[in-house]
Amino acid sequence: MSPKTKQKEIEIKKAVVYVRVSTEEQAKHGYSLAQQETECREFAEKQGFKIDRVFIEEGESAKDLNRTKLKSMFEYCANNYKNIDALIFWKWDRLSRGEQQDYLELGKFFSQTNIQPLSVTENNDDTAEAEFLRWITQGTSRYEWRKIQERTKLGLRGAVEQGRTVNLAPFGYLNDTKLSLIPCPENAKYVQKAFKMFATGAYSQSEIVKHLKELGAKNINGNKLSRILRNKTYIGLLDYAWLEAPKRGIFEPLIDEQTFYRVQALLAGKKPLVTGYQRNREDFPLRRYVRCPN
Repeated sequence: MSPKTKQKEIEIKKAVVYVRVSTEEQAKHGYSLAQQETECREFAEKQGFKIDRVFIEEGESAKDLNRTKLKSMFEYCANNYKNIDALIFWKWDRLSRGEQQDYLELGKFFSQTNIQPLSVTENNDDTAEAEFLRWITQGTSRYEWRKIQERTKLGLRGAVEQGRTVNLAPFGYLNDTKLSLIPCPENAKYVQKAFKMFATGAYSQSEIVKHLKELGAKNINGNKLSRILRNKTYIGLLDYAWLEAPKRGIFEPLIDEQTFYRVQALLAGKKPLVTGYQRNREDFPLRRYVRCPN
């Protein structure tokens, strides 16, 4: 290999590419990970950079720096900073739309690693004016993110006021465009069985889980059952922390209120729960099989 060839290889600059899109951005604005990556690669080629690695973040918001691929990218760059000259991204808000402190942290990272941040669509000059414009852009992105939050909360409140759930359907229900929720033909019976069994005071939650599995219930465990037994959705109520009081839903309840609140009393220890050796005492051989009519 000639000295000239060696010199040419030494001068090759390396860059890491980071692209990101949140689910909401992709749905509303059509942002594309593939298009961002293509533009970043074209930019790198024009600027004389060889792409060392591409980090792709899909479905995560830029409200802060706590993102899976972003943290992996930081770690990779920190470990290989001597061989990386630049970080290329489509736009600064791909890195962060959060607090100004995030931008200070980013600046500290780039300074410590001597890696140059390069935006494909924005001014990359190292001047006071360019830095000032980036701060304005950051403020604008932060403002847009906050407005999106406000509109989202307003929309959620409106939906709940109409009696519609704003979450994924809980176990035993299916989401429905008209009624918000409809009973799940497969799982609703397991929810009803769980409440009925626990309301007797004769079964522990672990016993109920075992019984439901024997009946054919899938993906049921102790933690899930505990959440089910406390969920007011099953009596037709929508209960969110930001509501002054639960709202009546427009969907069909799976459990009557008398059974539900008896279960809550048992869970809170306000009624005796007959389990274990107490239930199986020889003095009461018909317990679990015969109920007193009174």
